[in-house]
Amino acid sequence: MKLRLIHKLSILLLVIGLNSASGFPQMFTTSFSSSIGSSNVYEFDAVDIRPEFPGGERALFNFINGEKRYPADAYSAGIEGRVLISFIIAADGTVSNATVVRGVDDSLNREAVRVVNLMPKWTPGKVDGETVNVRHVITIVFRL
Repeated sequence: MKLRLIHKLSILLLVIGLNSASGFPQMFTTSFSSSIGSSNVYEFDAVDIRPEFPGGERALFNFINGEKRYPADAYSAGIEGRVLISFIIAADGTVSNATVVRGVDDSLNREAVRVVNLMPKWTPGKVDGETVNVRHVITIVFRL
């Protein structure tokens, strides 16, 4: 009986899907992941109301494309690719802690961080009606 229960739980965990980073089911690892000061930082998909860039998603892409400058050394070397960058939208809407999750080249990575750090205040995310810190990950594409 006990062995059958363990077998069923194993199958259930496989069906839910394991989080590759921790080995735990994704549903148990997305409520919050770290702290800023004494406040939790929630994952983008784990809040009741997601943070929003002023003007929406299209405005975010326009902002990134308008501010992004292709570094000369990467341009002349023909380097292109996608920089995956993580940042925190604080409870007051400010953007901080821009970090490269997966980079391409140092100059492209630095440019992606620079652009994120230029972002204006967002409308903050909410959990149970309270504004909270939220981690967001975006991709900035550098294409020749």
